[in-house]
Amino acid sequence: MRNRILLLMLLTGTMLCAQNRWNGKRVAIIGDSISDSTRVGTTRCWWKYLTDSLNLMTTCYAKNGATIQNMQGQVDRMLTEEKRWDLIILFGGTNDFNGNVPLGDLFIEKTESTNKNGETVELKHRAFNTDNNTFCGRLNNLLSKLKEQCPDARLLMLTPVHRGFAQFGNRNVQPDELWANTLGLYLDDYIAILQQASRAWAIPLVDTNVESGLLPMYPSYDNYIHKVDTDRLHPNANGHQRIEKAVQGYLETAIPY
Repeated sequence: MRNRILLLMLLTGTMLCAQNRWNGKRVAIIGDSISDSTRVGTTRCWWKYLTDSLNLMTTCYAKNGATIQNMQGQVDRMLTEEKRWDLIILFGGTNDFNGNVPLGDLFIEKTESTNKNGETVELKHRAFNTDNNTFCGRLNNLLSKLKEQCPDARLLMLTPVHRGFAQFGNRNVQPDELWANTLGLYLDDYIAILQQASRAWAIPLVDTNVESGLLPMYPSYDNYIHKVDTDRLHPNANGHQRIEKAVQGYLETAIPY
């Protein structure tokens, strides 16, 4: 009987290990305060929960306040330290919204001459916008570098979670996301660009804005936010667990390259 129990335990452990394709994989985190290892507003980050759930080897490069442009520097540091990654997760965009970064266009399009079927014809042609003064340009520059330098890694983008009210000082007051930024743009407008870029750059996107289920503007979600009066922007540990579940759910169906 004892031998049967030991055999069952061994088989169960083997099956669980086989089901976790990400066991021991090297993972890099690129992002802002939601992912910063200093744990802004929480005792435990979403990626730490994910690391424990899937037994990952995770390195975090995310920094508080980072925009997509700042994340280009994070990628430079990542590539300096290690170029071989199994998974690179990008989690940003909310600070570009709050910082009033113009959207721009993902592509620049014009009509040019080209050879088609042996004849010179005029056709519309598009190229990625690389203007780093725009959200689209910043995103294209970031994703281009990752595609060029890490072709064997699985890349994954996450959309920003919903934004509640926050006040970090008299000169740092951030209304909730029902207010537009000074350009008249909403957080949804930046998320739409991330969704478009996902297809353009062949990078899967987990819509944590939806999948986490977090809606910090509502008092019913007080149990998931940092401070109900002054920081409804950052999730607490409960909120980070909700984010982690959305990412884990995707990775459990994804196979490492």
